[in-house]
Amino acid sequence: MEEWKTYKLSEVANLSTGFPFDGSLYSKEGIRVVRGDNVTIGSLRWDSDKDKRWAEEFNRIEEYSLHAGDIVIGMDGSRVGRNRAQVSEGDLPLLIAQRVACLRNNELSCQEFLYYQIFSDRFCDYIKAVQTGTSIPHVSLKQIGDYPITLPSLDIQQRIAKVLRSLDDKIELNNRINHNLEEQARNIFQSYIEQDSFECYFSDVITIGSGGTPRTSEPLFWNGRIPFFSPKDVSNSCFTLVTEKSITDDGLSNCNSNLYPENTTFITARGTVGKISLAGVPMAMNQSCFALTSKRRVPYFVYFLTERVVESLKKKANGAVFDAINSKDIAQELVSVPNKDIILRVENMIHPYMDSIKSKSIENLTLIEIRDGLLPRLISGKLNIKEIDC
Repeated sequence: MEEWKTYKLSEVANLSTGFPFDGSLYSKEGIRVVRGDNVTIGSLRWDSDKDKRWAEEFNRIEEYSLHAGDIVIGMDGSRVGRNRAQVSEGDLPLLIAQRVACLRNNELSCQEFLYYQIFSDRFCDYIKAVQTGTSIPHVSLKQIGDYPITLPSLDIQQRIAKVLRSLDDKIELNNRINHNLEEQARNIFQSYIEQDSFECYFSDVITIGSGGTPRTSEPLFWNGRIPFFSPKDVSNSCFTLVTEKSITDDGLSNCNSNLYPENTTFITARGTVGKISLAGVPMAMNQSCFALTSKRRVPYFVYFLTERVVESLKKKANGAVFDAINSKDIAQELVSVPNKDIILRVENMIHPYMDSIKSKSIENLTLIEIRDGLLPRLISGKLNIKEIDC
């Protein structure tokens, strides 16, 4: 078996950090700037309040421009070490700001192999061990560069990366298919929603449920069989199938949340207001959300109807410390809906699309499990690449 050699990450990759752009000069035009807020777990986010651009004169564009394939790592925050992403061609052009690290391979390494090293639990564990700061954890570029990494030859690196990338490509393909299916379902909904419609309160269509959190100091309430939804669990898909936390039956009995059925629409109501998701399985939820269940057994119709009122609900959000909406805001929102027959027709038409989305989302969970099982064994050399069908 080929010998693998151990290096510091800084020996097998070029590490750099970004420019200290003056935040007061950001604008809505110009080149996007990748700041710490933009780097999340596996992707770059460009929510309206996160999309900062640089339109001022800047003579160091080439030095601080990102390239396709670059790995960016957020260096501050509660998820330091986990907030990392790879830049795609479609993201460009991008500039990089300070407190974001950029990683590019050198002649000893394959960029895709480095990507899987950085996206491993081992890297997260390392960062957790070396990070400093209490209220806001942070990591330095030197600490990232000191990460110990074991490499085989470039040929083996490329073959390992190919196996792992094939799984990620299938996951991404399913995500694109799901996006298209959701758009088709949404278009069907929109084409019927104005037909013979009448105005009513949202509460005439839905039942509003609240949430609550079991006592966190009681271990018997946590790590059980029941997924526990919170705003951070809103996924890129319209369905949420897994959650960061789970509770036990005792936990459910000792909080203010019901066990909400599959296909319940959750809407975030505190802090980040207006994110919505469908429960892919029965779930409980915390007090930062509301659960919207259909009074007419048309859950997918309710999901797309909720999409239509989100912007109006956001405008009602207010609070001394953070934005919030209450159940009255939701209940008294005016909505236009067609008659019962059309509602049922729409539900029946979009149902196959939504079921397909859920099916592919479940398939992705299986692919992720396979990838995550192979990842540590392949990138550590514990599993011979010859044992894998390339």
